[in-house]
Amino acid sequence: MTGIGNRAQGSRNAAVSDRADRLDPLCVLVVAPEPLAGRVMEELGSGLGGIAQVACAADATAAKVLVHTRPDWILPLIVVTAAPGEVDRLIATLDEDPVLLAARVLLLTDQAQHEDLSRALDRNRLHAVITVPWTPDSLAWQVQTQVMRWLSARRPSDPRTPQWAATDGRPVAQPESDLLRLLELDTRDVTAQLLAGIERVLGPRPRLLVPAGTRLIHAGVAVDAVLVILRGRVALDYATGAGDLRLHH
Repeated sequence: MTGIGNRAQGSRNAAVSDRADRLDPLCVLVVAPEPLAGRVMEELGSGLGGIAQVACAADATAAKVLVHTRPDWILPLIVVTAAPGEVDRLIATLDEDPVLLAARVLLLTDQAQHEDLSRALDRNRLHAVITVPWTPDSLAWQVQTQVMRWLSARRPSDPRTPQWAATDGRPVAQPESDLLRLLELDTRDVTAQLLAGIERVLGPRPRLLVPAGTRLIHAGVAVDAVLVILRGRVALDYATGAGDLRLHH
């Protein structure tokens, strides 16, 4: 009887070990209607190297239902699109669910400019914007980057985190003398050349119009995006016990 008991205990230990070794699946959620959703899933399906699943929901309500049918999912990123004027509303609806609130958000847009996302920016709930149609492979690369940042911040010990870092194969540009030459130019010329270079690589960038007072970066939150200010002024404030201290304007 003792031997049988030991074998049974050993089986239970093996089952526990197997469950511990299995990692909950990573999933990137696409919230978009067809046919755009199909195009996104096609690129991500081949561009994520099998490290993450890709799931689709037609709208925010369907997304909230879907994530609750899969409580095992680890959801680092939501890729969304929205009707004109609806970006803030869509993200706010998604954020009603704590699982979706914890994910980063990447917006796909075919609009040349936006005036409907200042609330999402102010709350640090918009992490990247990609123009439709996008440059081939650039969407998969951006999704990899966003997932890697989420994993590095929230699950640094997850064995898949270094795998995501490895899949980002684009080399870091080495400093060149042209950079020093550009620093001597007028600010407007530098901005124009910088924007032209960005758009040659990533495709056209949408122009985001935000009202005065919108926070673009947040204290204590890593800055992992580049915002090129084409018109307007930016202030650097520091929150203190006595109120905001303006460091630069």
